[in-house]
Amino acid sequence: MFALATFAVALVARLALDDRLPAGFPFLTFFPAVIVTTFLAGMWPGILTALLSGLASWYFFLGTSQSLDLPPAAPLRWVSSGWSWRSTSR
Repeated sequence: MFALATFAVALVARLALDDRLPAGFPFLTFFPAVIVTTFLAGMWPGILTALLSGLASWYFFLGTSQSLDLPPAAPLRWVSSGWSWRSTSR
């Protein structure tokens, strides 16, 4: 419950400040929400807040507004970066 409340406060604050914040900072109000939630409620509520914050930032502030569209090459970049990380971690 605490995770949802801190996420909601961060989202409302980000939407209210959207025109005043410089472009390129979609996660600005979500970082404190994740940190506070993790510190006060634990790891799993913090992870939930981080996931919800990432999805909300993607939907409202990144790329096409109010859309979860991906650029055509995005899945390829994810796979290649994951493969690169996997090969360097050995």
